[in-house]
Amino acid sequence: MGKIKCHCGKCEITLAADKALGYFLCGCQDCRQAVKWAEFKGGQKGENLQKSIYVPSDILNVKGKENMKPFLLRKGGKSTRVYCVTCYSLLGVDFPVYNDQRFMFIGGHCLTDIDTSMDPAVAINMEDYPKDKELNLPDGITIVNSIHDPDRSWTQIPEVKKIREPPPSNKGIRFSELLKELGSPIILGLEAGADVKK
Repeated sequence: MGKIKCHCGKCEITLAADKALGYFLCGCQDCRQAVKWAEFKGGQKGENLQKSIYVPSDILNVKGKENMKPFLLRKGGKSTRVYCVTCYSLLGVDFPVYNDQRFMFIGGHCLTDIDTSMDPAVAINMEDYPKDKELNLPDGITIVNSIHDPDRSWTQIPEVKKIREPPPSNKGIRFSELLKELGSPIILGLEAGADVKK
């Protein structure tokens, strides 16, 4: 078992797994905007490049639901993010392509004892990475400019397949079930790609 916790200690998600499926380095504007918004609300410092960590969607226990809220960046947004609304730790993200088999959290924006010691599988959505910011990627990492590119060869990398095709498990509830319990997401109304201002 592994845990994802908020920084103030009021929220905790216990998973059946104690090791991540893997992670991507993500340069997308939405992930960056989401952590910058949380930073302005009092959360951890938002970085330009996120460590998007994927875990099986198999939740054994949830503590502090009354302090958790789901959010969408804007109307029509696809990623539903769950924050602790006391310390604005980002606890989890659901996206339709995860097929209810996995969910994601961002390294450094919550606390975890889940093993995330593996190397990043790829660097994704790098066309969105700010051109004026320094970028230090691991040598030899596969760079994916956009997950919408017609070239899907990156999806066949073994480390990526492990993230995208986790084995089924039925020990706990899915992240989508937690989202239903938390209620309708709050829509932030942030403009795509815009800098977050207080």
